[in-house]
Amino acid sequence: MKRENQAGWKATLAAICCHSCWGLSFLASRKGLDSANVFVLLSHRFLLSFLILHLFPRQVIGLKDAKKAVYSLLALGLAQPVVYFLGEQYGILHSTTSFSGVMIAMIPVVSTLAAGPILKERPTWGQLFFSLLSVGGVIGIGLMNRSSGNLDGIGVAALLLAVLAAAVYSLLARGISDRTAPFARTYAMLGVGALVFTAIALIQCKGSLSAYFAPLAVPSYLLSLLFLSLLCSVLGFFLSSYAITKLPVARETVFSNLTTAVSVFAGVVFLDEPFSWFSAVCILLILVGIWGVQRTAEKANHETNHMIKGESDMNEIYEFLKQANTYYLATVEGDQPRVRPFGTVDIFEGKLYIQTGKVKPVSNQLHANPKAELCAFLDGRWIRVSGELIPDERIEAKKHMLDNYPMLRSMYDEQDGNTEVFYFQNGVATFSSFTEAPRTIAF
Repeated sequence: MKRENQAGWKATLAAICCHSCWGLSFLASRKGLDSANVFVLLSHRFLLSFLILHLFPRQVIGLKDAKKAVYSLLALGLAQPVVYFLGEQYGILHSTTSFSGVMIAMIPVVSTLAAGPILKERPTWGQLFFSLLSVGGVIGIGLMNRSSGNLDGIGVAALLLAVLAAAVYSLLARGISDRTAPFARTYAMLGVGALVFTAIALIQCKGSLSAYFAPLAVPSYLLSLLFLSLLCSVLGFFLSSYAITKLPVARETVFSNLTTAVSVFAGVVFLDEPFSWFSAVCILLILVGIWGVQRTAEKANHETNHMIKGESDMNEIYEFLKQANTYYLATVEGDQPRVRPFGTVDIFEGKLYIQTGKVKPVSNQLHANPKAELCAFLDGRWIRVSGELIPDERIEAKKHMLDNYPMLRSMYDEQDGNTEVFYFQNGVATFSSFTEAPRTIAF
């Protein structure tokens, strides 16, 4: 439980840092747009970011394990940044500033509502209330500014597309977080962004490389580009990917409203923009809303840290299996049950894991039919644990398991392509003995 709390705090800090960087991005973007048009700047930004990622070892990025999710990663990159940035840019161009601000502010609400039926992450009424409170602060800041531009159908459609793209990003990133590492998702997003925005930029430059590279001769443009690439893209997208891995959608997406609050403060500090009592109230609403969503998360019906429902928690299951030393895992091959002794068990990110090798029959059986059950006996008591065993291809999950069983490193390694870990989904554990009534807990 302590490890889960630490993971939650790290993810919360990652979300705060990520959206703070994005809140400051308008300063660098404004300066960069003095020397280049929007798509040339976006192209340079994502191309440089993508190249920077190649400075990291391939093992860190986790591309090998991400191959099985390549289509999902491509879809992720199209949703964010490509479709979102295109929708936002054309939405702002074809609408009023107040309307575009209101639409973008709805991203956390749309994402949270969609996470219920799609990811089974149903928010509490408290989370919805505080999320709307935070959105209200963003809307207030948008309405406070003098509205410019004209609203038309293209603007409405483009902003709707941006909101949907942001929601798809959150849901898809969360959905594949057990199969792909944050670095791999960052790599996909920056790579797809670099490819698409560079193609658009070259079209706008009519194929002229001199026009495309001309802004790079301006020192102030280079500084803006480095800020956008290093902090807002590489660091920002990685922190966002990390946060969505650890936090439910409702808790992570509400931090997007922090971007507006940071932008207002940055404008006051660096650009001498006015700051009124109404601005202070709106920012307070944003911060209270973000705090409230995190605070009421403990009451959510389905938290993805998979805390145990019932009298005990997952540590009791883990400790029983560890002390028993050996348990017996049953799987199905066609219509024939198969059973064998096992010894590995681990808790990682609030999930109960086991480990095997991909070359073993048990691996093929679990991929064909994930339903399994294990049993262990200790001091006159026994436990049966049933559920679905889901493979987790992430390097960190395998490393965590092997770090707890160093004697296995003579046969296995997280990078060997054979090591495989599975976690229980929809698990049910039943403790039994000859002297007490059975006790069942779900996890």
